[in-house]
Amino acid sequence: MADPYESRTVEVRPSLIESAGEGLFAKRAVHAGTLLAYFNGVRVTVTDADTERSDYSILLDASTALDVPRKFRSTEVRTLTTLIPRAQEE
Repeated sequence: MADPYESRTVEVRPSLIESAGEGLFAKRAVHAGTLLAYFNGVRVTVTDADTERSDYSILLDASTALDVPRKFRSTEVRTLTTLIPRAQEE
């Protein structure tokens, strides 16, 4: 299930960085500090072998990345963690 907020703000496309795979791109111009998407990962060092081969990691700096642990990489394991009901129109 796609996140409704992220569906309006970002999209995945081939990265502009050679050999980087896919990248996340804003769908519109945004101001600095605007929340674009959520990424739930574990902070790891980039020397960890699992991170070096992971398509599920985001580099934070030269030595740190956020990575999704292997057991949560399958779309079959995803769960909806937060549900905020919309206010009903009167």
